[in-house]
Order: sequence, then C-alpha cells, then structure tokens
Amino acid sequence: MLVAATSGTRFVLGSGSAVDFAGLCWICVGTMMFAASAKSLNQVFEKYNDAKLKRTMQRPLPSGHITRPHAIA
Repeated sequence: MLVAATSGTRFVLGSGSAVDFAGLCWICVGTMMFAASAKSLNQVFEKYNDAKLKRTMQRPLPSGHITRPHAIA
C-alpha cells in the first residue's frame, strides 16, 4: 500500500493544476498489482529458504497450502 500511495502522490504532484482521477486510479491499481506479483514471485524463489525459518515456514508455499504453479500463475 505504501508503494501505491507513493506512486499516487507522485502522479498528483506531477499533474500540475488538473488531476486526472481516472489516471490516478489506474496508476494506483497497476502499482498494487505489480507489487503483489513481485511479492508472489519472491515467495516462489525463496520457498526452500522460507521453509527453514520458523518465522516464514507458515507462508502458503512452504506450508503446502498452494502449489508452485499456482503461485506462478
């Protein structure tokens, strides 16, 4: 959410006197989707390391709640 808020703020500040609210919504939604996919891919790459750490072993991939292809999709 912080990344989306930051990109939205930069969009507003760079808009000048008129803010395109539809464009602002698309920027925020696109940024959130990009951040979510990056987080998912990070969990795919770190599955085996996450399984070793007590703090991260309950994440969906190491715990077996979802499969690797499901996470990639």
